[in-house]
Amino acid sequence: MGTASASFQLVRDRTEALAAPLSPEDQVVQSMPDCSPTKWHRAHTTWFLEEFVLDGEPFDPAYRYLWNSYYEAVGPRHPRPHRGLLTRPSCDEVRAYREAVDERVVAALEAGSLSPERLGLLELGRNHEEQHQELLLMDAKHLLFQNPLRPAYVEAEHRPAERADPAWGWVGHEGGVLEIGHDGRGFAFDNEGPRHEALVRPFGLADRLVTAGEWLAFMADDGYRRADLWLADGWGTVQAEGWEAPLYWEPGGDAPARRPGDPHGVGWTIFTLAGRRPVDPAEPVVHVSYYEADAYARWAGHRLPSEVEWEAVAHPLGAEGLVGNFLDDHGGGAPHPRPAGRHRPGLPPRQLFGDVWEWTSSPYGAYPGFHPAAGAVGEYNGKFMVNQHVLRGGGCATPSGHTRTTYRNFFPPGARWAFAGVRLACDDDPFRSGRSRSSQGTAIVPVTVDVVLDPADWSSHLAEETRRGLSARPAWTPPVWFYDDAGSLLFDEITRLDEYYPTRAERSILEANAAEIAALSGAETLVELGSGTSEKTRLLLDGLAAAGTLRSFVPFDVSEAVLRSAAEAIAAERPGLAVHAVVGDFTRHLDAIPRRGRRLVAFLGGTIGNFDPDQRVRFLFDVDAMLEHNDAFLLGTDLVKDPARLVAAYDDRAGVTAAFDRNALRVLNRELGADFDPEAFDHVAHWDPDASWIEMRLVARSPQRVRVPALDDLEVRFEAGEWLRTEISAKFTAEGIRDELWEAGLVVQHQWTDPAGDFLVSLATPYC
Repeated sequence: MGTASASFQLVRDRTEALAAPLSPEDQVVQSMPDCSPTKWHRAHTTWFLEEFVLDGEPFDPAYRYLWNSYYEAVGPRHPRPHRGLLTRPSCDEVRAYREAVDERVVAALEAGSLSPERLGLLELGRNHEEQHQELLLMDAKHLLFQNPLRPAYVEAEHRPAERADPAWGWVGHEGGVLEIGHDGRGFAFDNEGPRHEALVRPFGLADRLVTAGEWLAFMADDGYRRADLWLADGWGTVQAEGWEAPLYWEPGGDAPARRPGDPHGVGWTIFTLAGRRPVDPAEPVVHVSYYEADAYARWAGHRLPSEVEWEAVAHPLGAEGLVGNFLDDHGGGAPHPRPAGRHRPGLPPRQLFGDVWEWTSSPYGAYPGFHPAAGAVGEYNGKFMVNQHVLRGGGCATPSGHTRTTYRNFFPPGARWAFAGVRLACDDDPFRSGRSRSSQGTAIVPVTVDVVLDPADWSSHLAEETRRGLSARPAWTPPVWFYDDAGSLLFDEITRLDEYYPTRAERSILEANAAEIAALSGAETLVELGSGTSEKTRLLLDGLAAAGTLRSFVPFDVSEAVLRSAAEAIAAERPGLAVHAVVGDFTRHLDAIPRRGRRLVAFLGGTIGNFDPDQRVRFLFDVDAMLEHNDAFLLGTDLVKDPARLVAAYDDRAGVTAAFDRNALRVLNRELGADFDPEAFDHVAHWDPDASWIEMRLVARSPQRVRVPALDDLEVRFEAGEWLRTEISAKFTAEGIRDELWEAGLVVQHQWTDPAGDFLVSLATPYC
């Protein structure tokens, strides 16, 4: 079977896999006119292929009437509200229909008999089926919820977020005249184009989705009972349908029959595809209508983004940025939104793709110059461009690869059964206007930012390091090239993978021991060698604040934009805390750190493992020289363990780390004009027992010649099997790191590990 046939069959097989957990009885019932039975979805997607892609006699002439959805040009059709009355053909007969059409499509593909026009319609049919896969799950969930037993679609364990990161901020955009819409390259639905110019005023987009916990606060403030928050049609719908919470939320246990809100989610349950369970406040709120989204935004003092604003932020990420919680990530389980990763100010928004479709303020209409195709397929989108609102981004039930930055979903404003949620927007770019806002909208006092790193000097330094690395054999590159917008999003995904333990392990150490660390250090100032955006930073700040010693915070990083945004976010969360950021390179500028009271200097995340032994020695000596006699140094290090676990942590089954590794080549291409072919290299995680480190390698599949114009037209050659090292990650023992610190003049006062013994945090002080 050729590639095209295999790709087609993969999509078709996924539909059958999604239907498999549902009994024949489940598959025939229609829970409301807007929903369709599972059996109908299976048959309709097959009819679409037979009608528009194939020639010849139909499988059954009656099927054109039964399974046509809304194509007037094709002929009469069975009424939509009556789809649940079609007990015949049976589920088995629909399966036979699917198999027969699949066989004909594959035969045509293998024979090369489909015209370019028919191949285009087949691609439309494949994407059409992916849309119906999400609809199948939406409709099945709505159906199962009507059953008083609340049966699960599949049994799946829910693992609540260990500790959610509630912080969020604005991603600012300066606006301007921008190009919006699909550019015609590759597949897109007709409603995504043509590409055109749109005027966008400066704005801010929230860097994560609204959570269930935040929605509970809206409910507790009588959000569903205050007419002043609602559009007139929305308020009428609230009253007519008795809304008091998102769809699928119910009072739980022996809670009162009507409970307007609980700040911790106690008393409310949510029905998921895995059954009923307590509301998790950290998850994105889901199954809310446009009316509800608009009312919440008004209550929060903000608004919904327009679809143009949403695309303006999403478009620069490109295809590499399309990472998120999609259907494929659930492995046949029960798709559901997940809590946001850690707050990363200055970087693209979290959860921009996957989790939930995001309501926009934009009515669904035609772009300038839009013309539907001739014939029945021209009815696909155009005739629905009225009384609907646009949603963007994709949801947890959306197949991976189906959505795009230009993708326009649409639903009526009162629709709630879609996997839809909320992201806020604000007028004016909050950073361009010299201000920022906390999640409550409170103005932030300006922070101090010292810039000791000359951007030109940094660029020159980085270019020289890269030249030195690419000229070496084996070749290597500095790991800084990983972290553009797409790379940062991919790394965020890596930290959530089951295989990648370091982030969870270090966090568990700090959760359990932050109070003891605060007591032992007695620090008045927390210095973080890093941007200061992580949850681990907040754990240390919480510990020092609880001890009553915390007075100031000093984040230290090379990126002024990231650092300034992080500093403002921390200042917003902690009124009264003096925040003094330093833009510098911690291998050269540690002496620029302010000397303000007793300091705790934290270097977490196992980042020291990215240094080779000589670099580690120099860095630790610099740390010792910078510390005063009453300061302390907190160091996080990954520990030596079974090589199989180490390799798995850097080469996950889902291929996220491989995508992260190859993305470094894309960054080099963009920033230095290089012409690497990322797909010509395989990602390999190699354990070197002698050096006690993992090497991330990109191994050439075939001979490669790469030019790097920005490095004086440097030419780099790779033979097949030759590799480029993109990172080392050294692993340590408790005794070994104690010795390295001692040799630099630092005495370890205490060491902590997580329960599994995977990670180590050491507290050291100068010995003289």
